Amino acid sequence: MDINFQIDKYKDKIIKDTMNLIDIPSISSNKIALNEALHYVINIAKDMGFKAYTVLDDRIGIVEYGDGEETLGILVHVDVVPEGDLNLWRINPFKSVIENGYILGRGAVDDKGPVISSLYAMKIVKDLGILPSKKVVLIIGTQEEVEWTDIRDFINNYPIPSYGFTPDGEFPMTNREKGYADVELVFKNDNSNILEITSGNSTNSIPDKAVAKVSMDYNLLESYLLNYKKNHPNEDISIEKLKDHCVIVAKGLAVHSAYPEKGINAISIICNFIKGFIENNHLINFISDILYNDFYGSKMGLLSNSEFYEGEYVGKNVISPTMLKTEGNKYKLICNLRTSYFTRKQDIYNAFNIIKDKYNFEFRFIDYLDPIYVNKNKKFIKALSDAYEKHSGLRCEYNLAHGTSYAKAIPNFVSFGPIFPNDEDTSHEVNEKISIENLLKCTKIYAQSIANIILSKESFID
Repeated sequence: MDINFQIDKYKDKIIKDTMNLIDIPSISSNKIALNEALHYVINIAKDMGFKAYTVLDDRIGIVEYGDGEETLGILVHVDVVPEGDLNLWRINPFKSVIENGYILGRGAVDDKGPVISSLYAMKIVKDLGILPSKKVVLIIGTQEEVEWTDIRDFINNYPIPSYGFTPDGEFPMTNREKGYADVELVFKNDNSNILEITSGNSTNSIPDKAVAKVSMDYNLLESYLLNYKKNHPNEDISIEKLKDHCVIVAKGLAVHSAYPEKGINAISIICNFIKGFIENNHLINFISDILYNDFYGSKMGLLSNSEFYEGEYVGKNVISPTMLKTEGNKYKLICNLRTSYFTRKQDIYNAFNIIKDKYNFEFRFIDYLDPIYVNKNKKFIKALSDAYEKHSGLRCEYNLAHGTSYAKAIPNFVSFGPIFPNDEDTSHEVNEKISIENLLKCTKIYAQSIANIILSKESFID
């Protein structure tokens, strides 16, 4: 099959549809925009001649092609994380542009570019006119960046694919993923000088700004700040005097919470600063004592003892405070964890439980997903590997994902692109982008993968 010819045929449409989809501000909490984004993709699919529809009150979209006892699934999502600090963007994040061969905009790589790439990959295979022996189904989620209520309800109410992939990670292929947990901690506001403290707008992003309103003398705060910066010269903290209180602002660098060491956590910075002049505040002490400059949970007993499973790298635990808000006389803090294959829910529970009395907090799991491991010798994985090697010219290797993808949602799913080796991963970051060349290359690989499986008479279940 001449995929290169088909890619040239659809190149302009792939770029246009990707940019149009990015321009819809479908943040996970924006129901109207989510509905618009989902139906934008569904309408393209219908125009292509696919059976396409939504289920679960427009929370999941389905695009189907072919028939048979086996189903290849492709899991994607149209929701995105919030834009973060607009001042750090070169563009309006929801007005995509092409710059130096890249499409820029929120969701370009996570996951709107791959949504359109996967859809056109299905179209390229359909254009061949060969009767498939299996079905391929594109499953389009709307809550991947938050609590996955969409895909969980789908799994509980509809048949799931036999095997598949999600284009929501990295190439060559990810057959291992770290576990995921969001833990909510609730502290009492036991210091009347702190009127309010807030930060973060997504559980899986390192916050780039934190704001605290305090009832304290401005000149005293300024003197504290001057002394603090002598030992922390690279931390961006400012103080503003208002009529009846002062506002402290800490600025950091937003990155995906799977890689906290790449960013600068504004929550950690502001709490570590405040601890210098406010005593006996359990929230401030917890973050400063336990989480400030410690990404790996060593002060909670979560430091990984081993980073390998069956000879393959499974990484180490990481933990970050990602959201903080004040509600009445309470603080609510979200801690996001990415765990190695050896750490499970009970281990996390024990770590928080041991220190909860010392820091006077209550806690609960908001979200939890076990780490995953899929044997790289499975038949469908070989079909995907062959497609990758053919169109990338690179050897297919099997990697660990530090983040979380929809691959965790369904058994026998792996993460497969769209980020190529040595490419910058700008997911969840300002000026998010995807290379047009790589977007088209992804489409080739996905089309070949689909063809390798659904046009073959062989079963890929093992």
